[in-house]
Amino acid sequence: MSGGSLNIEPTIPVAVVNQSRKSDGEALQLVQALQTQVTRDLQPAWGAAAQIHFLGSKAEFPPHYWRLTLLDQRPQGEPRGEFGHHTLQKIDGQWLPVGYIYTAPAAAAWTRTASHELVEMLCNPYLCAASYQHKRHEALQLYSLEACDPCQTGAYTIDGVEVSNFVYPAFYSEHRPKPLDHMGHLEKPYFPQLGGIVSVYDSAQSAWVGRTPDPADPGRLMSLPGPEGDPFQNNGLTMFRTVGSEILPGPPQSSP
Repeated sequence: MSGGSLNIEPTIPVAVVNQSRKSDGEALQLVQALQTQVTRDLQPAWGAAAQIHFLGSKAEFPPHYWRLTLLDQRPQGEPRGEFGHHTLQKIDGQWLPVGYIYTAPAAAAWTRTASHELVEMLCNPYLCAASYQHKRHEALQLYSLEACDPCQTGAYTIDGVEVSNFVYPAFYSEHRPKPLDHMGHLEKPYFPQLGGIVSVYDSAQSAWVGRTPDPADPGRLMSLPGPEGDPFQNNGLTMFRTVGSEILPGPPQSSP
């Protein structure tokens, strides 16, 4: 059962290249699991279709392909994502969604991290989709559309490969029926599970902040300190999409 599908893009070609110490056999097994997850689980919910191709470490990326690269470590000076992140890069004159997976820091969760980044790339490819929540007598809340962050502690397996749980469009709406996520863990729209995160625009601070359940009081959200609490900058791109109440332009430039 899906949370209501959305037509996002035609079938997207995604190239996965292995530049890590993981064997090509492990990387190929990952690619096969990701293809199953996208086609069987993600596409009915989000309308996000992709054809995922495995490339060797020295292969050239075909033009126009979105990219997911497996690396051993996060590059020195890269501030985004301890285990991986996705962003936009201008390649051959056009902006393309790209993701990076750091297999050594992610350890056993490296395949889940790859799934997390790919799913979020497909659901919000240009890092500028957002949903608003506005209750009477309360301030408007603008949420960056992140498909895995709210339920990132959840995972399931496909042919022995661990992949990430993800939210359905219903998570970003007060009016759609459950389930709110693929594994059925989430109980309330806009409210992540323990260990999960939502990214909210705080108009008082003129900044994006991360919010997560307080371990001492899981029914309450607390703000995250430091860089994790202000992860986004305006990239100048705008996209509108019907999710939840309405879609407004949002400014993420890079996301873990």
